[in-house]
Amino acid sequence: MLKRVDFMMAGSRPLNKMDIQHLCWGSDEEEPEASNRPHKCRVCGKKFEKSNTMRDHMRIHTNEKAYKCNVEGCGKAFRWRSSLSQHRRLHFEKERDERGRDEG
Repeated sequence: MLKRVDFMMAGSRPLNKMDIQHLCWGSDEEEPEASNRPHKCRVCGKKFEKSNTMRDHMRIHTNEKAYKCNVEGCGKAFRWRSSLSQHRRLHFEKERDERGRDEG
């Protein structure tokens, strides 16, 4: 049974596998190992083993983008550290390609 999705932002990015899994838990009984997860989301009720995991999860609801790109002039920010890491690789690849053209 799907939970209500009122908390998802209209017009936001397409849902990924984790979003869909998050939205599909109907109750604590359906979620595996929910009993050993003492930290509960105040918005959707999802439970977490660690408080920092719940804090990260809250970014789904608040759209907080805590991870900011520090490349001068970029200004992009991301909800997840992994997204920032992936983004920064693009900067480094672009820089490497530009250096290659200058040397060649």
